[in-house]
Amino acid sequence: MISYYRHQEGPPFLKSEQEHHFEKLQFFYPTLRQGLYQYFKDESYRSILLPDYCPQGLFDPFKRLGYDIYFYHVDLSLSLNKEELAETIERTKPDIFVYIHYFGLYMKHNVALLKELLPESTLFIEDFAHTLPTSTTVYTGDLCLFSFTKSLGVAQGALLWFNNEKYLKASPYTPPTKQAEKLSARLRFHTRLEHLFSTQVPSDLLQRILLKVTRPWSDFYTWLHSNYPACTTRVDDASTHALNHLDFDEITAARKKIVERYLNKIPKSQKFTCPRNAFLKQSLIGFPVVVDNQKVFHAELLSLGTQGFYLNKRWWFKDEAGGSELLNRHYLLPVGHYL
Repeated sequence: MISYYRHQEGPPFLKSEQEHHFEKLQFFYPTLRQGLYQYFKDESYRSILLPDYCPQGLFDPFKRLGYDIYFYHVDLSLSLNKEELAETIERTKPDIFVYIHYFGLYMKHNVALLKELLPESTLFIEDFAHTLPTSTTVYTGDLCLFSFTKSLGVAQGALLWFNNEKYLKASPYTPPTKQAEKLSARLRFHTRLEHLFSTQVPSDLLQRILLKVTRPWSDFYTWLHSNYPACTTRVDDASTHALNHLDFDEITAARKKIVERYLNKIPKSQKFTCPRNAFLKQSLIGFPVVVDNQKVFHAELLSLGTQGFYLNKRWWFKDEAGGSELLNRHYLLPVGHYL
């Protein structure tokens, strides 16, 4: 089985010498929503403009904090409509604007458009959760977000990176609590389970059985969603050590090789209509293709020995109208640096 599940980090990407110093950074939390909640809970901003295709981990902290939440549309091409976006910004006048690099694709023209349209007074959040920071990463937002557990075989690790230092402040870390330790234990168990699935349990049926049986220990998401505002401890030592010793440039290069194979082989009719360089600028969480039915496509792919995924659960909060084409027609093929 060719799987999207995360492989525990080790050689050749995990180095003996330290590459980074995450322990010295502010707002380095086990999950991204913890960092967002802790940063914005004491700020005076009141409104935010989010893309309509948006994850719960980005939406929920601002909902809990009582923000006025507005949405702008992102279609299946991932290209922003200048006139439509300009009208939305003018109408909502948001204190905060969020742009997501979906699946890790870098749409250069979108970033240029935002630099043109966003007022200087608006806090620009650039969401890199689906990719990794490298020596060639282009940072444009005032605040840049990373969620390392999306791509890497580590149990914890998300970062608010202050590209504009005027927004930097000290993070309100607290000593470990019972709630924080419970979250940490579930995250560790879930990561070990994913490694098992990626290396020793190729059967989708057996994976689903194991997930069901181990749910009391591996289902971190439900518990996280209910408790994350009270969990304010740093990333655990094991995850910090791994992230400090990982070579992000080598990981990105390995993942790009797989992306290039997809680009060269997949029919044009199923590719996203994005420039080729958008796929190769950064690490991708998965290679996006366009499908008619995500569930049917997933089953057919499994029968051929390939296990991809799609992100449509807890990714739509604009209304109850069924979502967008981007929500309902994308599918992500495996892109892992250990494949």
